[in-house]
Amino acid sequence: LPAFTRMGGTASTQAELAPINSPGDTSINYGGNEEETSSGGVKGNGGCLDRYFKISERGSTVRTELIAGAINFVANSYLLVLMPKILEQGGVDPKIAISAFVLSTAMGSLMVGLLANLPVPVGPGLGCAAFFAYGLTGSRTTVDRAITEMGITCCLLSGCVML
Repeated sequence: LPAFTRMGGTASTQAELAPINSPGDTSINYGGNEEETSSGGVKGNGGCLDRYFKISERGSTVRTELIAGAINFVANSYLLVLMPKILEQGGVDPKIAISAFVLSTAMGSLMVGLLANLPVPVGPGLGCAAFFAYGLTGSRTTVDRAITEMGITCCLLSGCVML
């Protein structure tokens, strides 16, 4: 039972909790592709990615995680186009905006992935960009550089406070 609940599974009956193995077999298999041994290790693919991120232990595969990452990138790729357009309204050069967006998203996502071991993309959101462009700096025909820099500083400080 501990191995099953550690993997995040739920079961409604005791029959669903019964291991799928032969009598006398010391390994525990709850129907997944990999077998978990009684000592907690995982039999099967022991690649670096699998070991570091505990992919098999969480009931997934490297292939599934790569596909999920690609889908996540495609689902969020609209931000690559939209973010510079919004920040341009606040006086930020679109080339600088896209560079900053890509670098901050890559750094944030790598930090969460490598340090927290979570598959969560992290980056600037549209709400923050809209607040910067329309609330802090305002949308006007002439852009005052000092107001834009003050808005960027406010966003930086608020991000540091949230850490």
